[in-house]
Amino acid sequence: MSISFAKDMEQTKRTPSGKPFDIHERLLLFACDIVRLTQFLHTRGPIARRLSYQILDAGTSVGSNAEEADGASSHDDFIAKNRIALKEAKETRFRLRVCQRTGLLSSELRCAIRWPRTGVGLNRSARHTLTIAHSLSIVL
Repeated sequence: MSISFAKDMEQTKRTPSGKPFDIHERLLLFACDIVRLTQFLHTRGPIARRLSYQILDAGTSVGSNAEEADGASSHDDFIAKNRIALKEAKETRFRLRVCQRTGLLSSELRCAIRWPRTGVGLNRSARHTLTIAHSLSIVL
C-alpha cells in the first residue's frame, strides 16, 4: 500500500521557503498525513492497528486544540488550550517513535509526515512561550 503525503500541499498558499503559511493549515495537513498513516498501519497487523487509533486520536487533536485556542475566552484559556495541543503533539511523536523502533513504520515513511515547523506564538506578556513545532522538530 502506498501513501501519498504530498497530495494536499499543492492546494495551500506557501511562504518563500515553500512551507504552508498558516499554522492552522500546517496542522490540517499534518492531521491528513496522520489519517493516511493510520490507514497504512491498519495493514500491518493487530498491534499496529491498536497503535494507529491512538496516533489518530492524538495526531488529529493537535490541530483541533490549536483551532479551539483561537476562540479562547481569556488569555489563560488560550495558553491552556495550546498546552493541550502541545501535549497531544508530544504523544503523537512518542507513538510514532514506538512504531518506528518496532519496525511497524520505516524511518523513510515517518520522515514523509509534514511536521509543523512554525509554532503557535503567544503574546509576549505570557510567561510561557508555546511552540507546537519546537517539540516536534526533534529528529528521531
